Amino acid sequence: MASPRKFIGHDFDTLTDAVTAFVQSFDEEYTVICTEQWFANMVTNTISYSLPTRERRELDQIFYEDMVSRFPKCAKLSPFFCSLLHEIGHLETEPFSRDDRKQRERCTTYKQYFKLYNERIATDWAGEWINENFDAAFEWTKTLFDICQDCIRAYNATHSKVA
Repeated sequence: MASPRKFIGHDFDTLTDAVTAFVQSFDEEYTVICTEQWFANMVTNTISYSLPTRERRELDQIFYEDMVSRFPKCAKLSPFFCSLLHEIGHLETEPFSRDDRKQRERCTTYKQYFKLYNERIATDWAGEWINENFDAAFEWTKTLFDICQDCIRAYNATHSKVA
């Protein structure tokens, strides 16, 4: 597994480099992009991550609370890191996933969405990885958290609304 200590700098490129190094420690074929949404594309083996901005706070918090309730060790990790592992979990559990488009369309809340089969197995995979690799998870969460904080400040400064 790549070491989280080699990343110097606190900008978007550094964050994407660090996220990519972590993600590719699972499979070198995986790619990473930064967008405004979290998702895993199983066709291209791409993980999209999003900064924990003001606009995403509610959704990120609902996901994080669900994950911590099921995997208490996650409370010592950042929501960003837990979300990243969840997306890796989608790629790692892809052979077991089901077509759940109809169920997705019926979801009216995020809590319902996080109970979908594919979401549960991705979260289960992430939680089990954390339980088995907590020291590495803690080191990575610290590294990514530090870089994220500066990126979030920069994002919020350029996206704040002028009254």
